[in-house]
Amino acid sequence: MSKGIREDSIKVTEPPFISSKLFSRQPKEPSNSNRLLYLGRVVPKKGLHILLRALSLVNDAELVIAGPYETQYFEKLQKLLAKLKLEDRVKFKGKVTEEEKIDLMSNCSVLVCPTLADYHPIVLLEAQALGVPVIATKVGAIPEIVLDGETGLLVKAGDPYELAKSIATLVKNDDLRRRFSVKAREFAKNFTVERSVEKLERLYHDIINQR
Repeated sequence: MSKGIREDSIKVTEPPFISSKLFSRQPKEPSNSNRLLYLGRVVPKKGLHILLRALSLVNDAELVIAGPYETQYFEKLQKLLAKLKLEDRVKFKGKVTEEEKIDLMSNCSVLVCPTLADYHPIVLLEAQALGVPVIATKVGAIPEIVLDGETGLLVKAGDPYELAKSIATLVKNDDLRRRFSVKAREFAKNFTVERSVEKLERLYHDIINQR
């Protein structure tokens, strides 16, 4: 008889990700339906240079970038903005407070995460909890926290053309954004502290009953 834990006894549970307080905010239609938002560190692996190239392929969209930045990379992005003639369509907010972050998400039409290497950016769950559709790359665990075609759109990392196509799809389709918004809020409830506690309680109950 082999020692150890039986494979059928191993259960995987998700850690708590987001606060249920996010659901107290009611989704609202942004005053500008073509407003995109990026939230996170402004560093090369986050793929903002890819996002800017994608934005240059979509005429009717503007972008807000919020988060602390690496100086050298920020300077490269500024040069790329000038080259692509996007200075009037992109705004850098720099580092923001938690409340400012929530307000920015509540007032954008789409949150974009063009990361080239990541695990599970919590901002994707926060945006979905607020009813904001997302566009993100298929890296790390992102496909597990964004339902492709239901709460947002997933694209290949490093591909500005596929990213631009997804941006255009959501910017131009109000009904699709609304459907994603409703589904996103419902899906995000699976990642609250309360839901995680419920899952752990059920797990403990099952273990006790197996003895």
